[in-house]
Amino acid sequence: MKHFGKVVMAAFCVFLYVGCKKITVSEMDRISITDPASFVDVAFEDVATDIRVVPLISEEPIDQCGEIKCYGKETFIRSVDRRTLYYFNEGQMISKLNRVGRGPGEYLTISNFVFSPNRKILYLFSSGDNSIFQFSVPEMRFLKSIKVEQMTCFAEHDDSTLIVRSNINGENGIYFINANNGEIMGKLKDISGFSLSFNEKMDFYQPKHRILSEIGSTNIISEIPRKVGDEERLLFVYDFGQSGIPKEYDDCSLYNITSLMRLMQYVRQNSDNVYVGGFCCKADKNAISFWYRRINTENKADMRFYWTDGKNTKRYGGFRLSAMRNPIVPDCVTDDGYASILEGSPEFLFDSQQSFSSISAEIKQVVSTQKMNNPVLIYYRIK
Repeated sequence: MKHFGKVVMAAFCVFLYVGCKKITVSEMDRISITDPASFVDVAFEDVATDIRVVPLISEEPIDQCGEIKCYGKETFIRSVDRRTLYYFNEGQMISKLNRVGRGPGEYLTISNFVFSPNRKILYLFSSGDNSIFQFSVPEMRFLKSIKVEQMTCFAEHDDSTLIVRSNINGENGIYFINANNGEIMGKLKDISGFSLSFNEKMDFYQPKHRILSEIGSTNIISEIPRKVGDEERLLFVYDFGQSGIPKEYDDCSLYNITSLMRLMQYVRQNSDNVYVGGFCCKADKNAISFWYRRINTENKADMRFYWTDGKNTKRYGGFRLSAMRNPIVPDCVTDDGYASILEGSPEFLFDSQQSFSSISAEIKQVVSTQKMNNPVLIYYRIK
C-alpha cells in the first residue's frame, strides 16, 4: 500500500505540473486499478450535494433516451433509435429535430451531436455519409454540412474549430478542423485503431472544459490547449491490470475485419473480466474522477466511480437511493456536477413496499406528476 501511495503521488505531480517540458505517456507513472470489481456501496444522500429534481415538460411523449447532454439551462436528448433530438430550455421542450429522409439536412442516424451555446448551432454527425450537419437552435433550421473522412466522434473546441477523432489520409488521429468548411487545421496526436473505433464520444468536452479521455490498453486523461498547435497536458494515465484491454488489441479497427474479429472473440471469452473507463470524466483543481464498467454491458448497476486527489482514492458503485429499484449513476457531466435521467412510471422506478427518504419521496412525487411518463432529471454534485 505504501508503494501504491508513492506511485499515485508521482502520477499526480504531473496533474499539477505547470512547466513547459512535455511529459510523454512512457515517462509518466501509470496507475493500475488492479481489482476493478471492488467498490464501496454508498447511499446517494451520503455522497451527493446540491441536488435538484427537474421534470422535463412536453405536450408529447419523449422517446426513450439514448444520450443526454446538458449546457447550463439547455438540454438535448437523443432518442435511443438515433433518429430524433429534443431540445429543452429550463426544463421545457422548445423544439425537436427529425430529418430522417426529409429533404435538405436529412440524415440516416444521429451518431454524435454537439451544441455551441455561443453560436446557437447544433452540430450533428451522421456516420452513414461521414457528414457533420449544422442546424440553428431553437428553430432546427438546416444551415450547411461538411464532410469529414472516417470520423467516429467530435466536439466543439472553440467558436470556429471542432476537434475530431478520425482517420485522415490513412492516419488515425485527433485533428482540429474548421467548423465552417471542414478544412484540417492541425493534428493533436496519433491514436490507436482501438481508440478511434471504440471512443464513441468526447463526453463533456467544451471550449471551457477541454478534458479528453482516451481508452485502450493504456487509458489517458488529458487537458487540450486552447491554441491549435500547442501540446496537450497529461493529467492521469491508468490501466485495469489483468482486467484491461491487452496491448495487442490496440491496433484493432472497425476498418480491419480480421483485427475486429480477434477483439470480439477475446471479449466474448473474457466478458465478465474486461473493463473500460473514462466515462463522465472530470478534472477539478485538485482531483481526477471518472466512471468505468465491464466492456460488454452498459447496465447502470455495473457502473463504478473512481476518484483521486493523489493522496486519497475513492471507489464507489452506483449510488443507492431509498426505495429506488436501480442505483443512480450520471448520464452526463454538467458545468458543476452531473445529471441523471429517470424514465418510466413510478411503479417501474420505485418499490412502494420500501421506506422512502425525503429525497426519494421528492423524486417520486415529481415522477408521478409527469404526463405520459416523460423523463425527470436529477442534478447533483459528488462530495
